[in-house]
Amino acid sequence: MCRIKPNLTGGIFLPYVAVMNPLLLEIEAFMETHGFSHWQFGESAMNDKHFVEDLRNGRDIRQSTVRRVRDYMRGYRKVA
Repeated sequence: MCRIKPNLTGGIFLPYVAVMNPLLLEIEAFMETHGFSHWQFGESAMNDKHFVEDLRNGRDIRQSTVRRVRDYMRGYRKVA
């Protein structure tokens, strides 16, 4: 399993797959901003709680999935 770990300066070490996958970087930033765990995001955005973990592990996805995820993040409104 590919985890993102803090480094000693307060930044994060990103796994190679995250650096090579701009969508994963966007998702990680979205989850941090909105307080989502990886499984909460996956379930909410894709009805697949393993979605983010799979991306972190190098899962390939279709362009239609990329659009769907970006549309979800763009349209997200926190329910009070």
